[in-house]
Amino acid sequence: MLLSCDRVIFSTSPHKKRTTARATMAARHTMLACCKLYISESRNAAALRAIDHAGAGAGAVVVNRFTDDAYNRVGYTLVAPLLPSPPSPSPSPSPAPETPLRHAVFNMVKAALDSIDLAAHSGTHPRLGAVDHICFHPLANSSLPHVAHLAAAVAADIGDNLQVPTYLYGAAHGEGRTLASIRRQLGYFKPNFSGDQW
Repeated sequence: MLLSCDRVIFSTSPHKKRTTARATMAARHTMLACCKLYISESRNAAALRAIDHAGAGAGAVVVNRFTDDAYNRVGYTLVAPLLPSPPSPSPSPSPAPETPLRHAVFNMVKAALDSIDLAAHSGTHPRLGAVDHICFHPLANSSLPHVAHLAAAVAADIGDNLQVPTYLYGAAHGEGRTLASIRRQLGYFKPNFSGDQW
């Protein structure tokens, strides 16, 4: 979701003109980020309701929810504003801001871990866990360093509070490690014991 503020159509009311102009100026400076969250479940309705509920009310908007029954996987796309200050370039970076996206993603991950039983899971798509993949993308007025900082903060939240290992890649990883290299290292591309169902 990108905001375009190139044209403003003013009404004839002076009050509405000021309000519209202020909203347009605020939109020009609003930073948005997107998160793609892939959950290894699409068939357990109770688990999905818990995950959906966990993401509601945190201030992020679920703009898409894609269900793939063959993969037994759901992909969520969430969008939320970021705070306007960029991350600190100092050697010891400042803590990432408490953002709606950070809270929504953490809450959804916690709900997924609490409600998904991977021992009873099967699907044609390989996976690394109940939450397979989380990636962040910069949108309106935000940058890759902003979302890299956010990704590192969410990874720390998950690791510290839920005791789940996380693997950073791309801009969130200090050396730019690739997603494919992590997946290769963890055996993601190898067939499982039955050869096709994971």
